[in-house]
Amino acid sequence: MRAGPVIVTRPAHEAAAWVRDFQSAGLEAVALPLIAIAPALDVEPLRAAWARLADYAALMFVSATAVDHFFQHRGTSTLAGCRFWATGPGTERALLRAGVPPA
Repeated sequence: MRAGPVIVTRPAHEAAAWVRDFQSAGLEAVALPLIAIAPALDVEPLRAAWARLADYAALMFVSATAVDHFFQHRGTSTLAGCRFWATGPGTERALLRAGVPPA
C-alpha cells in the first residue's frame, strides 16, 4: 500500500522549509497552512507576565514563535530562578537564543 503525501499544517512562513525537508528525505509533501501565528494585539498581559515572572512555577512554550513573541516584551526582567519548559527541540533552541540558561 502506497502512503499519500505528508501534509504540513504549519503557518505559511514555516511550511516551505518543512516541505523541503520532507522532500529531501524522499517523501512527497505539500503545504496546507491551517494556522496563522501573529503577535498579540494587546501586549499588556505579556508585560504583566514579565513583571510577575518570579510568581510562576514555570513557563511552558509550545513553539519557537511563542518564545520569540514573549521575549519581545522582556524589558529589564531577570531570568534568574525561573523555569522555562519547551515542547520540542525547536522551542528549546528558541529559548536558548532568547538567553534562557540550558539548565
